Amino acid sequence: MHFTPDASDVSIYCDGKLVLSELSTDSTGALTAMFTIPADVRDGTRTVRMTDGVYEASVGIVVNAPLDISRILRVAGGEEDGAGSQLAASQGEGAFRRIIRTIVTACL
Repeated sequence: MHFTPDASDVSIYCDGKLVLSELSTDSTGALTAMFTIPADVRDGTRTVRMTDGVYEASVGIVVNAPLDISRILRVAGGEEDGAGSQLAASQGEGAFRRIIRTIVTACL
């Protein structure tokens, strides 16, 4: 899909928030743009919408909070929980964090 050729007022919205404006299309109506997802956008499926006032395109994206691995402790000998690895579990680590710890360990 293309927008109006040579349009100069294309806007992009993420979860209803304006993130870019006054973008221009080329002579075929094509447009390439990048934006940062606003920090206050809620987790879950959100809509990114582009419009030039005549044509509109939208797509759903999934926003997830960044994974916090600060509770994973690095140990030199791997003798604690998860013996043989270089990462040990924090107290109260759930199943999901244990899987992530395993993946991170495999990547070290």
